Amino acid sequence: MHILFNQFDKAQQVLAQAEARKVDSPLFWELRYELAFLTGSATDIEHQVNAAMSDGQIGVLASQADTEAYHGHLAKVRDLTRRAVDLARRNGDTESAIGYEIVGALREADFGNFKRAQKQVAHALASQPGERSKALGALALARAGEASKAQTLVHDLQREFPSNTLVNSYWIPTVLGAIQSRKNPSKPSSRSIWRCPTN
Repeated sequence: MHILFNQFDKAQQVLAQAEARKVDSPLFWELRYELAFLTGSATDIEHQVNAAMSDGQIGVLASQADTEAYHGHLAKVRDLTRRAVDLARRNGDTESAIGYEIVGALREADFGNFKRAQKQVAHALASQPGERSKALGALALARAGEASKAQTLVHDLQREFPSNTLVNSYWIPTVLGAIQSRKNPSKPSSRSIWRCPTN
C-alpha cells in the first residue's frame, strides 16, 4: 500500500523489517525492484537484479523487461523475455515459462507488433497452460486484434472455471474490455499493466 501512495521510505522500512525477521517471498524481490525503478536508481536496479538472480528469482527478468519496455528498448525486452522463458523451462517450471512468453506477447502488442504477438501466444498456449496463462493469452490476443480467438478462450475459461471469482470477476471483464477497445479505437484505453492479480 505504501508504494501505491508514493510512500517509498515507508515501503523500504517494511521490506527491511521483513528481511531482519528472515521473512522472504518472491513478492519481496519484485517490490524491491519496483522501488528501485520508482526512485530512479539505476545502480539499485542493477543490485536488485543481481541479488534476485543469485537467489534464483528469475521473475526479476520479467520486471527488468518491463523497465526496458518503458524505455522503448525492444531488443532488450525480447532478450530478457527469452532468458526468463528459457530459465523457467530449464527449471521445470512450465507454467511460469508460458506466463513469461505470453507477457512478452502483451508487450509486443503494445509496441504494435500484432502478428508477432499472435504467434507468441499460439506457441505458449500449445503447452497446456493453466487458468492464469489462458486468461493472459486471451488478453494478449484481444490487444493484438484477434477478437474471435480471444472470445473463444473466454468461453473456455467460463466453461472450465465457472466458480472461480478471479477468472469471472477480473480476467474475463478485462479481456472483454480489451476486445471492445479494439473495436472502438477512438475511445481511451489503458496501456498494459502486467503485474496482474495472482490466484
